Amino acid sequence: MRVYHEIAKNEDGFTLIEMAIVITIVGIMIAGFTTGFVLYLDQAKTNVTDERIEKIREAVNIYLEINGKLPCVARLSNQIDAGGFGKEIKSGDCSDSGVPNGTFQDTTFSVRIGAVPVRSLNIPDEYMFDGWGNRFLYAVQEQLATDGQYDGIGQITVVDSASNIVTNSAHFVILSVGEDGAGGYNKNGKRVGPCADDTKLDGENCDEDGRFRSTLLFADTDANTHFDDIIYYQSQTSPNEPIPAGAVMAFQLNACPDGWREFGRARGRFIIGSGNFDNENYTYNGRNWSSGARTYVMNNRGGYANWLQGEDEIAEHSHTVPILSRSGYSTLLGGRDAADTDSSAAMDTSIEGGTTPMENIPPYLALLYCIKE
Repeated sequence: MRVYHEIAKNEDGFTLIEMAIVITIVGIMIAGFTTGFVLYLDQAKTNVTDERIEKIREAVNIYLEINGKLPCVARLSNQIDAGGFGKEIKSGDCSDSGVPNGTFQDTTFSVRIGAVPVRSLNIPDEYMFDGWGNRFLYAVQEQLATDGQYDGIGQITVVDSASNIVTNSAHFVILSVGEDGAGGYNKNGKRVGPCADDTKLDGENCDEDGRFRSTLLFADTDANTHFDDIIYYQSQTSPNEPIPAGAVMAFQLNACPDGWREFGRARGRFIIGSGNFDNENYTYNGRNWSSGARTYVMNNRGGYANWLQGEDEIAEHSHTVPILSRSGYSTLLGGRDAADTDSSAAMDTSIEGGTTPMENIPPYLALLYCIKE
């Protein structure tokens, strides 16, 4: 038997031209997706950078309100979790003549340049880095970050792409060196790459002086006009009245901020106002009571966390004991005559209760008390 099979026209394979068209279309789709995904990732890193700059700005201004000065810089070169990582190089004296490694000083305009002191600001360590994983640069006017010298005058200069002065009185600058990282420092405290010539747009922000550039221009292939930095500067800062030395405050932190130390005398104790406390009369449970006048002397301690009440501290009360007497005689009355009726009389009872002290404190919330140095 012979079997014939006719191949239908629609069962023919793809021609080379058809395959080429399909591959071209798929390639265009993949390229479009890849480009879009790369742009999405870049924008995400930019958003992270913007958010962290805003958080740092808030923390710097809070620090100013508490301490009456701006924070000094941290070292750019300190490795993560090194002893001074994220700490001011010298708390209270940013105008010191010494220039530690990983920091820079513009002596002409008294500007200090380094890393963001995240641990002195009590913000997470990751805020030391921008969205590309490089360290933010932080520049501050030295006298504005020194105890007793805050005068509200800044001399940090910011210019635009044409070198026109935007401001010459900035107090501090927070800067990301952008995607290319040129002139910046990575997570390990190493230079990412050399800083461009300061005649180039990007080069102005990493040449270790007190002049910075801010422009709306963005990355360009021309080295002369390339700019991908993200910069924030603040020209006005106005602290509240500085907190005086000796002030005590409660913090929800594991350690006291810079410029503060633990107030150890407050451990496990409630704080009470010093001075004279006048007598107060009040009614409780239907009876009138008096608090009594007393004096609380500064720095004196008193009171007990646990207390075993004595007889004099228990409110006045009496016990009624029923006594049953019969036939004119009561053994409970020691053989004395008694009427042949139920009666009552006061008498001593056996000792009741225990010797465990009661907790003598109300509901509480434990915080860390620190004293300003």
